[in-house]
Amino acid sequence: LYALGVVAYECLVGARPHDGVVFDDLGARLAAETPSIPGAPAALDVVVRCATSPSPDLRFTTAEELEAALAAATLAS
Repeated sequence: LYALGVVAYECLVGARPHDGVVFDDLGARLAAETPSIPGAPAALDVVVRCATSPSPDLRFTTAEELEAALAAATLAS
C-alpha cells in the first residue's frame, strides 16, 4: 500500500516524493518526511499522505481502507 501511494504521488506530481543521492539521505527523508501534493484537492492529498506516512501506524492497513478513502476523496473533489 505504501508503494501504491508512492506511485500515485509520482503520477500526480511527475516526480518522486523523496530524492536522495546517498542512501543515508534517502533513508533519513523516508523516515522523517510525508510528501504533499501541491495544488491537489485536500482530500486526495490526505489519502496520499496517509499512504506514504513515515509511520506504519498511520498508513492504511488494508486495500479496502485505501479504496474507501480514494472513493471519498473523489466524491469530495
